[in-house]
Amino acid sequence: MKSYYYLWEQEALDLTDQPVTLRFGEIGYNHPSADGYYDGRISQAALFQRSIGSGDVGGSSELSYGVLVLLNGDGALDGLLDLAIDGRPFRLLLVEDGAAIDTARLALSGVAAQMVPAGQDFDEIHVYLRDPGVLFDTSLQTRLLGGTNVGGTGLDGDAGQEGDPHPIAYGPLFNVEPVCVNAELDIYELNDTAIGGDIIAKDGGAPYTLGVARTAAEIADPTNIPTAGHVDYCLGAEGQPAYIRLGSRPVKTLTVDFKGTVRNGVFVESAADILRDIALHRVGLAADAVSATDLAALDTLAPAAVALWIDSDQTAADALDEAAVSAGAWWGFDRLSMLRVWPMAVPVEAEAVLSIRDTGLGVTTTADDAALLSGAGAGAVDSVGWGPIPAHTVKVFYDPNPTEQDAGDLVGADDPAHPELPDPVGGATVRARLAKDWRSVVWPEEDAVSAAIRARHPLSDLIEVETSVRDRAGAVALAARLGPLHTVPWFTLTLAVALDVEVIERLDLGVVVMLDVGRFGRRPMRITSLKPDLRGGTADVGLLGVRQA
Repeated sequence: MKSYYYLWEQEALDLTDQPVTLRFGEIGYNHPSADGYYDGRISQAALFQRSIGSGDVGGSSELSYGVLVLLNGDGALDGLLDLAIDGRPFRLLLVEDGAAIDTARLALSGVAAQMVPAGQDFDEIHVYLRDPGVLFDTSLQTRLLGGTNVGGTGLDGDAGQEGDPHPIAYGPLFNVEPVCVNAELDIYELNDTAIGGDIIAKDGGAPYTLGVARTAAEIADPTNIPTAGHVDYCLGAEGQPAYIRLGSRPVKTLTVDFKGTVRNGVFVESAADILRDIALHRVGLAADAVSATDLAALDTLAPAAVALWIDSDQTAADALDEAAVSAGAWWGFDRLSMLRVWPMAVPVEAEAVLSIRDTGLGVTTTADDAALLSGAGAGAVDSVGWGPIPAHTVKVFYDPNPTEQDAGDLVGADDPAHPELPDPVGGATVRARLAKDWRSVVWPEEDAVSAAIRARHPLSDLIEVETSVRDRAGAVALAARLGPLHTVPWFTLTLAVALDVEVIERLDLGVVVMLDVGRFGRRPMRITSLKPDLRGGTADVGLLGVRQA
């Protein structure tokens, strides 16, 4: 029988900020093919908890975490505590005894958080590990206003604005309140980088006339005063904010419609576009760390425009959650630290990459089967969770209005239907729209379908989903996808499976497996959580599926 051992590689910076690579193993490893010696001090090879959501058919991303334990009874590793490892990548490899390093299999990767002394007499060092999602758990906007304007000149914000975030805009924005960065000159910032234009500035719902296109320096020049009732504008550039300057001070609330971020000349508007832009350009992931295949599939499935307006402190994870929910998807990282996107869908057998069978043989595992460990039949299942009673109706909110305005905050009499509104309903007025925070659609559109569900499930209820989808067609398509998911009976299972080198490479978040376990029957289920014990050769697996086979 082949023997395998774990090796851990960790990138770090020393006290002089020079890069170093730490190498440790469960046993000492010094194969000529390796770049260095792997000191045999690992006593626990990363108990790691990973999850893509709350376990239901919705749910936001959840940060994955784990710990690796190094033996340090002799104190030889004390100097490691001075190294900087937070946010830097690690790799956990599985290598056959005596084999070359290039034959090692990648069991897990991610980023480190910190190393701390632990254990009795501090004879251990615990290394806290995270998936790269930890990089998204920080402020999306790292560029802040300085509040350094002097005498009414400048674009860095007036006194009291020091530390305020620059606004971030994605997609076709509607009725947002821009950030004033120079009150004396009536200059407002729309985005921290280039925008797509189509600017409509409004005072209490009444539009200004679009004026002159200017550079940022021209916008800030006190002598370049726009014509009364007009708004001059600067579309910005890569890394340079976009602005408007008013020719007349508003008497009511100032709001703006415009197209948000443009990246490399391309308007960023779909959920997939926004997920990609945040990951690459705001968090700083490498292009090959984001699944282009997943995003292309999501763009095909959910091409609708999505609008995100962020003018306060918000994490990158929050923004990704908002974009993903607007496309009916989860997001997270696989064991190779690849950013993945999984559309919410009923798992099907054709997608299964592995089967989990009740063989009654304990730890017996093959390349095709991960046998249950904790007994046979129902005894092998650690927990069972029942989803909510199926819903009879799904209501999708869309076209968010960040600035609700009642009659007292609007000027003039009722206006005709606003031509810039997405697919305006016949007879709708600007006033009616500006007074509502959302529009909505429902699924199913046929009362008979909803009635049939209520007849079978008298306690069924309405499910509401808030999204940032802008147009009705996109909301209708999303409701048609999500509706059937909420009208079926979901359930969850947690069970323990055996790990070997083949199974490790096939068990991952989001993948579909075929469950074949006694009373639970044979059915496809999606993996929503994993907690592998790599040294013990087991993994707790959380599964989500539909109760009917």
